[in-house]
Amino acid sequence: SLLRTKLDSLQASNGYSRGRYEVTHAPMDTDLVSDSKYFEILHERRADLDFLMPQFYNGYTRAGVDGFDGTGAGQMTASSIYSSLANDMFDNEPNKVVFGHCISDCSGTGSNVNANQAVQIQQEIKAFNNGEFECNGGAFFWVATHDVGGGWSDAVVSEVSLSAGCSNSQTTSSTSSSTTTTTTTTTATPAPSKAPTSPPNPEPTTSMPTPEPSSLPTPIPTTAQPTQAPAAVTPVPTKAPLSTPQPTGELVVDRQSRCGPTELHARETCGNVCISSADCPTGEWCWGTHANYCGSIPKRVYSNPVQSSVWTRCGTSELDARTFCGEPCTWQCSTPGETCLGVHANYCGSEYQNDSPPTTSQPMTPAPAPTKAPQGTPEPTDGTPTSEPTSQPTPLPTTPQPTAAPTAVTPAPTKQPTDELVVDRQNRCGSSELHARETCGNVCVSSNDCPAGEWCWGT
Repeated sequence: SLLRTKLDSLQASNGYSRGRYEVTHAPMDTDLVSDSKYFEILHERRADLDFLMPQFYNGYTRAGVDGFDGTGAGQMTASSIYSSLANDMFDNEPNKVVFGHCISDCSGTGSNVNANQAVQIQQEIKAFNNGEFECNGGAFFWVATHDVGGGWSDAVVSEVSLSAGCSNSQTTSSTSSSTTTTTTTTTATPAPSKAPTSPPNPEPTTSMPTPEPSSLPTPIPTTAQPTQAPAAVTPVPTKAPLSTPQPTGELVVDRQSRCGPTELHARETCGNVCISSADCPTGEWCWGTHANYCGSIPKRVYSNPVQSSVWTRCGTSELDARTFCGEPCTWQCSTPGETCLGVHANYCGSEYQNDSPPTTSQPMTPAPAPTKAPQGTPEPTDGTPTSEPTSQPTPLPTTPQPTAAPTAVTPAPTKQPTDELVVDRQNRCGSSELHARETCGNVCVSSNDCPAGEWCWGT
């Protein structure tokens, strides 16, 4: 209570007019059972808390396996703890409970949750008990360095943003233990805000970001490099229509790393395939990209690309809605069979020309691997990090695309083969990323493609 009093006093005197300073806790679910002393303390001081961020991992619950309202892998249902927090700790205020996920640092307890699983959990929270928690506090995750390229958070934000702002100007009541009187206050939602109409620029002005975890070396230049102008084209560019016609040929999902000044530019222009930034021209870096159709559609040459401010479009999948610039939407779509979906950043609306017919991109082949398995995470000899993490669940599209079944896998030879080695980065099934990679598990698009007890991992 002293912290709350001091912060409120500071707010009144700082002259910034930036609103109330926020106070929160991020305890483990094991500390939040209703008969714990910690629960009692937070309940008594709930008027001082803006919201609570319980960690639903490494403790009693396993929502990634059991779902929001199930048990089996976990000792308790996530719904029972969540309900107690929303209705008993707080005063029927689910908007003050932010559900915590662990991306890939919790394999020892089986608590890792990939993007698709997190989206499913957030949907189950909204649907629980006939929509009791439809207006909730959203989600948070551990840890930011494992959200490579924003792939995990992009998918979850698309789901959470559908109800963002639902508790604005909602009148709630809370009781202060020091006075035992009930006061009515108007609070803004602690839920994540809506997707911005003009998202922040991910690139700093003096250095280029990298999608790799911070534990790996990063080839950051000392000054920002200008983006190379696209090659001049003879035809006058035409503005991309709201809905780009889809090609008649078969579309193949591509997730290869590509060169570009940003992940967005590398993906939207189908930059050169790369293994590391050493494979890219000056001013470009090697990026792990969101799923795309590079190789299946003509390469696009943009005259002056601008990131679109539209974050929801119609399509049969997020990938289709983004690639073919589906109809902007807020809830429903005019075309039967299409759904209003949150999309990754894109260049929809920017003028471009098709450079050439699509060609199938082949992955680059590095030097043969060493005969012994390394003790730690391998790093390339040129000192630049590879664009793919070694232990992250893959960022998946909202509606998975079917993937052909892999051919039979033979045990890895103990000696280097004499044939050419081809790098493989397909998502594979396994009980962990390590197991999926070392055993060459079945190729997958989502965990729905994997047998019970296994999940789909980016390897």
